[in-house]
Amino acid sequence: MAFSKITLPDTAVGAPGLMMGAVGSAAGLYLGWSGTDAAHHLNVESSAAPERWGNKHTSAETSPVGVSLIHFGSNMVMAWSGTGNQQLNIATSQDFGATWTNKVTLAETSAHRPTLGLWGKSLVLAWTGTDTDHHLNLMFSADAKTWTGKVTSVETSIDAPYLADFMGKLYMAWTGTDSEHRLNVVATADEGRTWTGKVTLGDTSIAGPSLLGLGNLMRIAWSGTDGNHSINYMDTRDGTTFSGKVTLGESSDSSPILSIGYGGSGVAIAWTGRDAEHHLNVGLL
Repeated sequence: MAFSKITLPDTAVGAPGLMMGAVGSAAGLYLGWSGTDAAHHLNVESSAAPERWGNKHTSAETSPVGVSLIHFGSNMVMAWSGTGNQQLNIATSQDFGATWTNKVTLAETSAHRPTLGLWGKSLVLAWTGTDTDHHLNLMFSADAKTWTGKVTSVETSIDAPYLADFMGKLYMAWTGTDSEHRLNVVATADEGRTWTGKVTLGDTSIAGPSLLGLGNLMRIAWSGTDGNHSINYMDTRDGTTFSGKVTLGESSDSSPILSIGYGGSGVAIAWTGRDAEHHLNVGLL
């Protein structure tokens, strides 16, 4: 499929959240973001087909750094870092984001948006800590309400990590705190107690990457450290060897976010643009 995109009239701070799933009776793509209004309210909008976005809902919740969305059971789940206190929050919706219930505020904090992922029957929350070295952390939940099993990794990051279920393992990608800010990928098969197969790529980023498992391959996407902060992606079939790098003619100062596309096939990508108003963009790869 040739790359195509739509630029929405809405504007955002930080990276958006993007998910494919069925919420209520409506299956399609769902986009979440922190608005550019003074309070940075959280928003969700849906699309049943390319270039047809609508049903926008604005929440009373706010975040200055963006959100994460995921489809879990019959729910849309959203995670964000709170305004001021930087505490991590998780809530669920069954009505397209019009109302949010079961809100949980954790004692954990992050200066960046947290990331939601799936592994087996578990919902996974990953974040970069507010400790001095900014270590990566994981917690797990079976219902999006009770979170346990916190694991703190030895790895550190300049921005949010990202998660993907691929080949029976939970993969995590992040941008390192090394001087060049290289991309890293590692896997766990035991809920983060041990990590294997760490790969540090030659590519670098100004923000965190995103990951997407696609059956027999996994894709990583990131905003580069070039002058335009160009959006790039490449694939792996074994979790360690990445190839086929593609540089899009698009750019972002935050993470581009990957999702399964319409109807559960293809790949969708969303990002906050570098234009003066920081418009949201959604593309199909």
